[in-house]
Amino acid sequence: MDTVKTIKGVPEDTWAEFKSLAAKKKMSMPEFLRYLVDSQKDSSNWLEEYRKIPKILTEKEAKAFKEQIRKMRNEWEERI
Repeated sequence: MDTVKTIKGVPEDTWAEFKSLAAKKKMSMPEFLRYLVDSQKDSSNWLEEYRKIPKILTEKEAKAFKEQIRKMRNEWEERI
């Protein structure tokens, strides 16, 4: 049997937006809340996933690239 849960301190405009977003997704509010919780779980490991991506530049190439950008920015500032 389902039970009633209460979230205290939710402003009316936030509650209305939550209901609206659930309706736009054609979900009940409990389904939409589960969807939000699950999507947050999936996005919590984004940094670890990002770090697994192979680097496209070596450390030496990246340092040279940064130095070139710094020089270009300095030249641009002198023109202004």
